[in-house]
Amino acid sequence: MFTYSRAGIHLASIQDTRREKAKGTYPIKYRITFLRKQRYYTSGIDLMEQEWKNVTDPKKTREATKSARSKIQTGFLGIRKHIDYLIDRDTFTFENLNLRLKKGITTNFKTAIKSKIKTLELNDQLGSAESYTSTLKKVSEYQSKELSFADITPTWLKSFEKFLLKDGKAYTTIGIYLRNIRHIMNQGKELGIISDAQYPFKDYKIPKGEGRKLALSLDQINKVMTYPLTTDKETECRDLWYFSFLCNGANISDILRLKFSNIENGEVCFYRQKTKDSSRTKKMIVAVLLPEMQSIIDKWGSSSKRSDNYVFPYFYKGITPVEEKKNIKNVTRIINRKIKAIGIGLGFGNISTYTARHSFATILYFSGSPIGFISESIGHSDQKTTTAYLDSFKKEERLKYSKMLTFNNQSRT
Repeated sequence: MFTYSRAGIHLASIQDTRREKAKGTYPIKYRITFLRKQRYYTSGIDLMEQEWKNVTDPKKTREATKSARSKIQTGFLGIRKHIDYLIDRDTFTFENLNLRLKKGITTNFKTAIKSKIKTLELNDQLGSAESYTSTLKKVSEYQSKELSFADITPTWLKSFEKFLLKDGKAYTTIGIYLRNIRHIMNQGKELGIISDAQYPFKDYKIPKGEGRKLALSLDQINKVMTYPLTTDKETECRDLWYFSFLCNGANISDILRLKFSNIENGEVCFYRQKTKDSSRTKKMIVAVLLPEMQSIIDKWGSSSKRSDNYVFPYFYKGITPVEEKKNIKNVTRIINRKIKAIGIGLGFGNISTYTARHSFATILYFSGSPIGFISESIGHSDQKTTTAYLDSFKKEERLKYSKMLTFNNQSRT
């Protein structure tokens, strides 16, 4: 009946006949199509099929028909106004549209976080959805009453930070919560819910956690790989950890998603799952399939080498995103438990799957590899990210050479 198109966004009023409601009516909805995805928004009006035909026929002028047509048009024009607002600011997403359509509600900060969680779940970004769910939980623990965007001030953020510290949270975790809050506030600013003057992150800086980046040397990694083990599960976990190290420090989630089609001409080619949806520029990671990696595949990989089969038998055809997430968490947890025991046994401390990634980058760095090559190898879209990533390694190097300046470290003659 009513249609509108602009900048690749298509809006139409339709009768949704997928499910019949009481008394033989069907809901009238507004369908928006953008980037091949569709979302439906209710009008609050239900009509029988003949009533809908009457509404769409301009010749029908009965009072009830005219009234229904007017209500549908009012809702249509309201949505169109919000679409135009977002297009003019180059900020159109379904998430931002949802916030604007619920603007009277989503001056409520917690409701905005819930909207973000729902969007992430619809896009199967379950890890990010969990992160925002944890953020919402902590915000609600800190302040049980409702919050508006305007309530999030620099003073509130500093107080929330202190609350998280008392709760035993590390600065790395606190940083994750606060970056999630900043993202929601950025949306609020884009949508005009708060003004630039009300934006709190101009005067509040998110603390940076100095996480322990334990990287191993090649000699230490060799000791890990020759450490005596007693069960097949321990050996399998250690081998997957080593595969991660050799495969450019790939995350376990990326390793479990590998299919035989990802192996081409003696190389493993894949996109990082972590940045596949968030990064505009998609960078393929290419790792040489070393003989040691092939041995691990031969030992623990799937028996069928068909191109559409997973390399390691933790996923299966038709697996759902929820099941994927569950398997990844379970496998990562077991590997971390087994590799931690090895690290403690060797006196290296608490090593983990994260250690494999940092060890890969560290060894390349200290071998003199260009930062550009390291950046490309581990999948950073910007060398600045890699420079920050390696900053702690540079500090280790400075400390190592600084110690040579003291008398106690000089050889006596």
